[in-house]
Amino acid sequence: MLEGSHGSAREEAQQRPGATRALLVLFFVTGISGLVYQVVWLRMLIRAFGVTIYAVTTLVALFMGGLALGSFLGARLSRRRSPLVVYAVMEVAVGACAIASTRLMLELPSAFRWAIETLGDGQAALMTARFFLAALVLIPPTTLMGTTLPLLSSLLGSGGDQAATGRLYGANTFGAVFGVLATGFAMIPTFGEKATVWVAAALNLGVGVACFVLRDRLSLHAAPSAPLQVDPGSAAGPAPAPPAAPARLILAVAFGSGACALALEVLWSRVLAVLLGNSVYAFSALLGAYLIGIAAGSAFMASRLSRVARPLALLGTLEVAVGVLGLASLATFLGVGLIERAWWKPAYAVLWGLDDFVWVGLEAIAIVLPVTAMLGAIFPLACSLAAPAGSPVGAGVGRLYGFNTIGGILGSLLGGFVLIPLLGTAKSVMLVSAVSLAIGAAVLWRARSLEGAPVGRVLLPALAAFAVLGFVTRKDPFLRVLEGYVNRQGKNKLVFHQEDPAATITIFESPSGNLGLYVNGLYTSNTAKGIGEQMLNVPLAFHPEDGPKRVLTVGLGVGEALRYGIDVGHSMTVVELQPTVVRAFRQLNPDAANYLENPRTRLVLEDGRNFLLRDAEKYDLILVDGSPPLYASGMANLYSREFAQLAKQHLTPHGMFVIWFPVICFEADFFTVYASMVETFGSTTVFSPPISANAMILGSNGGEPMWPAQRAVFEARFNRFRLVNDPALHVPSFEMDQAELVERARRHQPLTDDRPTTEFPLQGFLRGDPYYRENRFLWNPATSP
Repeated sequence: MLEGSHGSAREEAQQRPGATRALLVLFFVTGISGLVYQVVWLRMLIRAFGVTIYAVTTLVALFMGGLALGSFLGARLSRRRSPLVVYAVMEVAVGACAIASTRLMLELPSAFRWAIETLGDGQAALMTARFFLAALVLIPPTTLMGTTLPLLSSLLGSGGDQAATGRLYGANTFGAVFGVLATGFAMIPTFGEKATVWVAAALNLGVGVACFVLRDRLSLHAAPSAPLQVDPGSAAGPAPAPPAAPARLILAVAFGSGACALALEVLWSRVLAVLLGNSVYAFSALLGAYLIGIAAGSAFMASRLSRVARPLALLGTLEVAVGVLGLASLATFLGVGLIERAWWKPAYAVLWGLDDFVWVGLEAIAIVLPVTAMLGAIFPLACSLAAPAGSPVGAGVGRLYGFNTIGGILGSLLGGFVLIPLLGTAKSVMLVSAVSLAIGAAVLWRARSLEGAPVGRVLLPALAAFAVLGFVTRKDPFLRVLEGYVNRQGKNKLVFHQEDPAATITIFESPSGNLGLYVNGLYTSNTAKGIGEQMLNVPLAFHPEDGPKRVLTVGLGVGEALRYGIDVGHSMTVVELQPTVVRAFRQLNPDAANYLENPRTRLVLEDGRNFLLRDAEKYDLILVDGSPPLYASGMANLYSREFAQLAKQHLTPHGMFVIWFPVICFEADFFTVYASMVETFGSTTVFSPPISANAMILGSNGGEPMWPAQRAVFEARFNRFRLVNDPALHVPSFEMDQAELVERARRHQPLTDDRPTTEFPLQGFLRGDPYYRENRFLWNPATSP
């Protein structure tokens, strides 16, 4: 060999590690921005299109579809002579497109309203408008994102480094972990949604510019692969490579693995709600644990690829492990749920202090991470089989990533729309785990002929473990854990339990006969005496006009407000998100038809905010009955200034907008919501009896003060329809210093869509702010009991 060739080889050996590390760091940074976009954009799009399961699933499928499209495009672009320059262009384009897409999302409510006026407001029109408007803003940036992995894989793998893709995938996924945790725990409450996207876009632009500026240093100068030369003096040549795995088999495994992975994520999000709660933090913890496992498994496998003697057999073993550990996750959930450390906590609130954030993270990791670590190890191993040494790496990785992503889309759709309503969550986890086990068995069987792999040593113990775990989890673990929560304070009878694509609805009957409604395992409402009267009669006591009213309530709950409204002659429009809540009301109430089919009842199965975007009616009262806790994910959408302004457009001249507010919160939470009402309405008031966990925040379209000058006038109005026989519901609130409450509200920034601070209580806990469990901070000490 010539000396020049030796010098070139030494230069390449010295240059490659530094360049590789730099590119891994850059891909880690873009992993951060990718998850920032996903979290923020889905929040924005859900506000525009609603939180129905169909809308959310459409958005997720489009997001992943763009990534799949980009991966196939990246496979083509990777064949160009300068993939690093193409990669730099793509990163700059991602940042610029992200800014443009975010701006478009802010205009989506107006565009959605125009589309409905043009197409009509039927279900087909709604689905069509959602799909095309979402595609308009999601497909361009996500397609650009999807091109990046094949491009960098072709660059780093051009010298025959089969582990390069695994390292890239791991670095990008570790960046995604950082991105989702930073977004969910810090960036949105600190900077707001729009500024958070700007930070992410700056990261993409910075990476693109860095690649342009440093392209000579980052270029790996890899020459085309040459035939391996064996030293004639060597006693033996290299060990023969195992027979190549069939390309179709590897693509099929990537497809099936992606389907199982995303189906499990959908199922976990449902079953873990009873433990983790419904919050931004629960979502971040679940997705963070999921991605940590993927990243760790990928990085570990990338570092061991060169030592794998039977890659196809190992691929089959990992798939089998996913099947066994997937079922084991149910057993882990059951064990954690039944020995929950804080037995006294109500089933609607998980976060009561800083230690609870730690527990939420640990529970998510214990249940999710073992499975996702196996899934993460599968991808680099499959890439090495799909793109063996000497083949175009970028093209192979692009195809594999595309098939994996398409499988993920199918898995998420099947998990949410087919498996849950057909089998229930627990049995669906069993089925998906069994499918993964079957995929692994098929791969092992093929490895038996290609690599001489022993099949029985893996399959027999796996089948035995699967059978034991199936026996342990044969009774629905979700329902067993929920019953444990509900029955802590006394025996309650299960009277309704049904799972469908939108939610799992469960109703228990207490020994006193009250019904308690649980949505996805979280407490929502009950039939305690007087609740319906209080919700409607208290607000209408502030209305200056007599006679029946046109009322809109967001949320059916257990139907008490609907019952009262119809009984006293009002016209009731009820907007309910979950169809199963309506089915439960029908099943448990023999007289349900008298209310649901009443001529004065209009029942709409829709997201409340989405409904108002397309509704043309005017109402005397709009009542928002949100589900506790206050920090529940998406709850700020019904409490924000923008929603109050939207509701105001649908009120009659003296109409009122009312928020039923759970006063289990920080003081600042209450006053940010009240500040939004003060800023929106000419007249506002607060109604909240002392030592109560609830408050009514009222805003009036009329300009005159809402409180009458004399108590007798208020009580006369209150008694127009039906008196609730509990003076504490109304009399003490007359002594609340309304002017002082308004003044305190003006010291706080209003709650807005961009800064939904009530969904992020971590900052309050970190500051050490008092976390109230009732409303004593609202009362002047001179008048408090």
